[in-house]
Amino acid sequence: MYFRLQSYDDSIKDFLNKDSNLDKNLLWKCAITLGFVITLFCLHSIPQLNLSLGWIALLGTLLLLILADHVDIECVLGRIEWATLSFFAALFILIGALSELGLIEWVGKQTQMIIMSVDKEYRLAVAIILILWVSTIVSSFVDNIPLTTMMIKVITSLSKNHELELSLQPLVYALAFGGCLGGNGTLIAA
Repeated sequence: MYFRLQSYDDSIKDFLNKDSNLDKNLLWKCAITLGFVITLFCLHSIPQLNLSLGWIALLGTLLLLILADHVDIECVLGRIEWATLSFFAALFILIGALSELGLIEWVGKQTQMIIMSVDKEYRLAVAIILILWVSTIVSSFVDNIPLTTMMIKVITSLSKNHELELSLQPLVYALAFGGCLGGNGTLIAA
């Protein structure tokens, strides 16, 4: 049977019904905070302000905590996914350590040597195939987030090399496709 779709006005009326659990004051406070964060993200490109994206997000979080005026801050802190935050903090520390050890630079140089060994007209195709299959195979056995984080530095260094004359966009697509394909390849990666 066919059913009638509600019109936009009916949906809004149902949403704003007095029985709904909507806190309009909190909604306005969230909208103000969102506008503040988006404004700071736009101002991020001004070098004199020295605003990093991490500090902007933290300022937005603190502003919303202040505006929301929840007395029970322990309840709010208890709902934070600390395991996820710890994972990403450890991931960025690991990538920084690998960068300091020179592993990322070594992987980039080895990839560059393989690409340089091919004729100039085939370099882009070889680079795409190499990045695609390496990221697919490795991310089948390792989580694709750390691999992608590491390989981003590799492909940006490849695109900045003037001898190779490689465009960044196809390399990014190859990395994204390979990482996603490999992430679905085995149960370990999933």
